[in-house]
Amino acid sequence: MSSKLETVTSEDWFPSAYLDWMERFKCLEKGCNTLKEASPSTLSQFQFCGGLQNLVWKEGFSGLFNVLMKKHPMLKGNDKCLTEDNFKLGTEVTEIKWSGNRLAVKCSNNNTFHCDHVIVTVSLGVLKEKVKTLFKPPLPFLHHNAINGLGIGTVNKIYLNYTSQWWPDDCSGFCFLEPKDSTKKLSNEKTNWENDIVGFFTEFGTRNTLCAWVVGGAAVNMELCSDEEVAKACTRVLNNFLGDKYDIPEPNHMTRSKWFSNPHFRGSYSFRSTITDKFKINTSVLRFPVINWDKPMILFAGEATSEKFFSTTHGALETGLKAADCLINFYKTDPVVDWPKVIIIGAGIAGLAAARTLIKGGVNNIKIFEAQKEPGGRIKSFEYDNGIIELGAQWIHSPKNKLYEIAKKRKLISSSVSDEGLGLYVRPGGQIVSPDLVKEVKDDVENILSECEKFKDFSDISKCPISVGHYLESKFNQLIPLRADRFTKEIKKELLDWHIRFQLIDNSCSNLDDLSAISWGQYVTEGQSHINLKNGYSSIIKYLLADIPSQCVETSKSVKSIKWKTNVENYTKYPCEIICDDGDSWKASHIIVTASIGYLQQNTELFDPHLPPNHQQALECFGFSVINKIFLKYNEPWWGNTKGIQLVYNSCQGIKEFDMNGMDWTKGITGFDTVSENPSLLLVWVGGEGASKMEKLTQKQVAVHCTLLLRKFTGKADIPFPDDVIRSTWGSNKYICGGYSHITVKADKHGICPNETLLKPVLSKNGKSWHPSLLFAGEAVHKNQFSTAHGAYESGEFQALQLLSFLKKKLS
Repeated sequence: MSSKLETVTSEDWFPSAYLDWMERFKCLEKGCNTLKEASPSTLSQFQFCGGLQNLVWKEGFSGLFNVLMKKHPMLKGNDKCLTEDNFKLGTEVTEIKWSGNRLAVKCSNNNTFHCDHVIVTVSLGVLKEKVKTLFKPPLPFLHHNAINGLGIGTVNKIYLNYTSQWWPDDCSGFCFLEPKDSTKKLSNEKTNWENDIVGFFTEFGTRNTLCAWVVGGAAVNMELCSDEEVAKACTRVLNNFLGDKYDIPEPNHMTRSKWFSNPHFRGSYSFRSTITDKFKINTSVLRFPVINWDKPMILFAGEATSEKFFSTTHGALETGLKAADCLINFYKTDPVVDWPKVIIIGAGIAGLAAARTLIKGGVNNIKIFEAQKEPGGRIKSFEYDNGIIELGAQWIHSPKNKLYEIAKKRKLISSSVSDEGLGLYVRPGGQIVSPDLVKEVKDDVENILSECEKFKDFSDISKCPISVGHYLESKFNQLIPLRADRFTKEIKKELLDWHIRFQLIDNSCSNLDDLSAISWGQYVTEGQSHINLKNGYSSIIKYLLADIPSQCVETSKSVKSIKWKTNVENYTKYPCEIICDDGDSWKASHIIVTASIGYLQQNTELFDPHLPPNHQQALECFGFSVINKIFLKYNEPWWGNTKGIQLVYNSCQGIKEFDMNGMDWTKGITGFDTVSENPSLLLVWVGGEGASKMEKLTQKQVAVHCTLLLRKFTGKADIPFPDDVIRSTWGSNKYICGGYSHITVKADKHGICPNETLLKPVLSKNGKSWHPSLLFAGEAVHKNQFSTAHGAYESGEFQALQLLSFLKKKLS
């Protein structure tokens, strides 16, 4: 330091002033805005390299880039690593989609580049600002957390160039200390940043230039000023402290950095923040790639990802080399993953149960493809008029199953219970059937159907009835007393007709004569069978999805073809493949198919090659007809306290009139039920052929027909038209094709239990062993709980457990 400056020996203000300056200097060194932001691990984790710490490149850091690109004169030859063709300068990336087996990188100029891997080297500042919007789907939680936990501050430099050097040759720079209450404190109406300049230092290789360093909030505020204001502020500081010693001119040129306001950096370099300690965030996660479909899809590099050399250029260089090595090794070794890929077709409750079970069992490399716009399959609830409408699954049909246990644990069970077939049983013209007669017929029908359950245990099927419909009608006719009056006989038969219509809906079939009597007893339920969910059935879907990473689920992704091999001996990795309607193809070791039976029956060319004969036969033995719901909304309930209006058709009246007016579909309606959670709604169930015909009508036609039907049966011509109609259309949904499954008389003819057959995997020969290529799950696959949502859940869980057992044995 020049002898022109006096040496301070002892001042009371000096220690605190020095500490204040030292804090700014350490912030500059560590890259933080204040030392309170920095974790002690910033000091303990950072590792200094041996030797000199402030080496300078002869040609500046651009010399390093010339070396990396092999453009340096000393690197002779034409084997350049990179050329201008490898760069897309001025191209900002706005979105990185990585849900598929390839990535799509979208840019601000609307160009999209497709690739197998992405190495992200943008600054931590940009990652923190863009992490929520840049990656689709979002990054895994640990990567996201690491980005949020790391810190980045702002450090800027201001270069002041003078016509001639005004400071002594032996002076390497100036750092200024002053008491906190000093009258020399400068004021700047705009920012007051200049008081926090760390110092002015000479630059190696230059004679007439000083470099001012400024850090933290002062650095950010400096960027808000014009070049002229910055130059004047620096001159003001120098004159304030040195003006009485030196003649300090205005600089003839000033240039500066603006790292915070630069949208492509948003800061200078990183540090380990106190947030990482508080929430125990593992920042080293960024050193590991994001894996999807067995390959490193997204890799991170840059100084912030370096374990020991963060905030340095050599740290950034090494992380880039490591990311490249990761990809090189990936392609060199062609690795076989520990857990094979599993594709699940369908994000209904069976598919989600399978995925959840696999993930809990350690198989994370899964993918679910759902053809519809959202997960849920045949579960579809939505809020309406301060209540919940269920267009799909309505109830949990027993408290003794795993789905009920999940719902109860999550406090999703409603306190209100429901029932069916309640209210008045009415003949056309408003004639109400005696409740005693209604109960008598109901008891008779239930007893007959209970008796039908015994046939599942018969070894001689020749002693079993042809069908449920045949058995029900023949046994019911036997119960009608021979001496009963004609009117009573007629009413009882009309009530039997109601129960037949009810069973068509309850079993999702078009004709009870198609329904297997031998398989009737397979279905088992215990306890309350109409359990409601207070937030709708979709609340269970949301709960299951919470356990499945979002990138594992793809919606609006329909599958056109499922390819599998009968012999996989020469296919060491992925013998199965799916082809999607959009042209994408995906390979897998195993595929779990949860598509509805109706869809599988209508898409016989889905499997390539065709399924084995026993699985084909099983599919043919199921029935899968259409049932639908219609919700009628009224401003005011007009039906009083009755719990429903059940339609008892008079065989001699009213039917021809409806047929002539295109209302024959209404014959599939059992009645109009009240909805306990929403008193302004009536719920209409429609089954048989009528359910399919209803879907072809307009909403207005449905409203008119239902109103005419109600007026006809109640005898009240003033019943209003509904204000709104909400209905399901499961038959015309090409990915569902109906309601749910039942077992037909074809199963009896073939002597098989189709549920049990589909429960067995489709096996591929693998030397002396077998490989489960395809597995089926869904409500139809459950032997005892087919046609239910909880049966679907348990079937998905069962198949996943089967697969986990196979994989465990294989790996052991």
